[in-house]
Amino acid sequence: MKPLGLALALALTAPLASTAQAASPQVESQVETLLRAPEDVTTAADWTRIGPEAAEVLREAVANPKRLAIQRSRAAMALSFFKGAENQAALSAVAADAKSPWLVRGAAARSLTTSYQAAALDAVAPLLQDKNKRLREAAVKAVALVPTAQSKSLLEARLGAETNDHVKAEIGRAIKQIEARLAKKEGK
Repeated sequence: MKPLGLALALALTAPLASTAQAASPQVESQVETLLRAPEDVTTAADWTRIGPEAAEVLREAVANPKRLAIQRSRAAMALSFFKGAENQAALSAVAADAKSPWLVRGAAARSLTTSYQAAALDAVAPLLQDKNKRLREAAVKAVALVPTAQSKSLLEARLGAETNDHVKAEIGRAIKQIEARLAKKEGK
C-alpha cells in the first residue's frame, strides 16, 4: 500500500476506534448483554457488579449514532451509576446533541440530574425549550429530581412559555414535588 493510501486508511478508521477497546472483552460482553436485553430490568447492582470498566463501554454506546435509540438511552441511564467527569461530559454532550433522538437526550438529562444534581442544571436547562414536546417533558422530569430553588425557578420560567397542555401539567406537578421536598428539608 502506498504511504498516502495507508495514511488515508488510518485516518478513515481512526474515528471508528473507541475508548471501549480498553475494556476487557468480558466487560464488553456483559455490557452488551444488558444493553440488548428485551426488557430493561437492570439495577445499580447489575451495572456496578461489572465494574468501572463498564463506564468506558457505556460512554461509547451512548455516543454511537449507529446504535438503536433504546440501547443508547439505556447506556445513558446506566452511566448514572458511574460518577466522574468523563461520564458527566459524555452525558452533557449527548443531551446537547440536537441530532440525537429525544429518547437518548432525555435519558442523558435524567442521568445527569440523578448523578450530579444542581451541577447538571446548566446542561439540562436548554432542553426545557426544545421544539420536541417529549424532550421538554423528559427535561421537566429530570429537573424535578433536583430539589433546589434554582430548579424550581427554571420550571416556573418555563411554565409561562410552555404551549403544550400536557407538558404544562407536568411542570405544575414537578414544581409541587420540588416545593414539597424543599419544605421537608426546611422542616428537619
